[in-house]
Amino acid sequence: MIREAVAVIRCDCGERVGTKIQSQKLFDEMRSFFDGNVSNGIFEEISTGRRGQEFYFEETDEGVKKFWHSANRWFKCRSCNSVWEFQYPDFPAAGYVRKHIEETRE
Repeated sequence: MIREAVAVIRCDCGERVGTKIQSQKLFDEMRSFFDGNVSNGIFEEISTGRRGQEFYFEETDEGVKKFWHSANRWFKCRSCNSVWEFQYPDFPAAGYVRKHIEETRE
C-alpha cells in the first residue's frame, strides 16, 4: 500500500479582522504578511483582470450585487476561502485591509 502525504493548510483568518493603515510601519507589516502567506501557499493573489478596478460581492435583500472598487491587491485564503482586500495608503490618506467572508464569484 502506497500512502501519499497530504499537506494541511492552516490559516488564522478567523482571528483576524480588517484594519486601517495609518503608518508606513503598519503598511510594511501588512505587505510582508500577505506576501509571506502567498509564498507559503496559504493565500493566493487574485485578480479580476481589470487594472485598477476590482470587485467584490455583497448579499442584499434583493439578491447578490456586484460592486466595483479600486483596490491595490486582493488575496484569497486557500484554507477558509476568505477574501482579503488590501488598499495601499496614499499618505496622508490612510489605507486599509478588509476581510470579505464569502469567496469572490465571477
